[in-house]
Amino acid sequence: MNRKLNKSSFRILIRHAAGSILVCTLLFWVSQSSGQSRAAAKVKAKGIPIKMTHEEKLVRITYAKLSFAAQMSILWHAVSQQNGWPGLENQFELNNALNGQIRFDLTDFKVGNLSDIGDRSWTSLIEGPVDVIGVNPQTVPFSITNGHKERKLPISYVEVFWKNKSDSPSEYLGSEHKLPTVREVLLDMHGPASGKWSRYASFSVVAAFRQRTVSYRASFLFNTSGTEVLPLDYALGMGPGSVIHVPMYPSALVDSAYREIPFVQGWIIANELKGCKEFKEPEVCCDPTTGQCGIASEDIQRSMAIPIDPEERSILDTRLNHTPKDR
Repeated sequence: MNRKLNKSSFRILIRHAAGSILVCTLLFWVSQSSGQSRAAAKVKAKGIPIKMTHEEKLVRITYAKLSFAAQMSILWHAVSQQNGWPGLENQFELNNALNGQIRFDLTDFKVGNLSDIGDRSWTSLIEGPVDVIGVNPQTVPFSITNGHKERKLPISYVEVFWKNKSDSPSEYLGSEHKLPTVREVLLDMHGPASGKWSRYASFSVVAAFRQRTVSYRASFLFNTSGTEVLPLDYALGMGPGSVIHVPMYPSALVDSAYREIPFVQGWIIANELKGCKEFKEPEVCCDPTTGQCGIASEDIQRSMAIPIDPEERSILDTRLNHTPKDR
């Protein structure tokens, strides 16, 4: 991963920035880069393999993407000025909320053929508390109308929250329960379009969120070709599945005048990620070895090369300390 500020991105952003915006952007970027360097060092210390199976890679990317989607929810609620969420006027609180979003530590991966573990207890794949963290995926069809022209700039994110005890069942999947075997469960489980689940990736999870943690074991099931995936994460209520095939590119923030808000500028710069783009469409991409996600550098270049229509800057009137001027 390369977190160095891309020079062309910097020039494009600075073209729209006043001096105060530049200071805010750089301070935010330095803070974020320090955290990301520590994360990379942590990965090396843990010995996470650079080369990993396709199944482990997809699992790690999915949980990294889920964490990033939760951060985007915080930023979008701030920009759209929704009550009950940290606002742009308190950047310290907003930054703490971003840094305090859910994180996942994945260890003890076991990957193989389901046929090899058919006689084992189902708890060899799934174990721990059930439905304790809520995952609420959202896609906002944000658009800007200028005259007769409408620009659709959607944003997808995930709201994460601890469930109240009254909302969560007391069920716990553990070794003290007499549970069926893997084979018996799979016989009653709806299979993929290709016919059946053939591969698995089982792993331990520690989810940390708002100064609380929960530990459990989860699994992903795969069809023979690996194109169909079934996440089995009972603690999150199967929430990881909501981000697997979603590009999640935050057009509402990157392609609109919102990108001229100082805090948003800093966030865009801090989350530019090089060398991970896979698809033609704009995307959020991830490094499975570090568990970090960001906006693909190539997509940021494309977005920043398109100037903001001066008339669209009216949406900034209540979000900046000054009335935006045509630049």
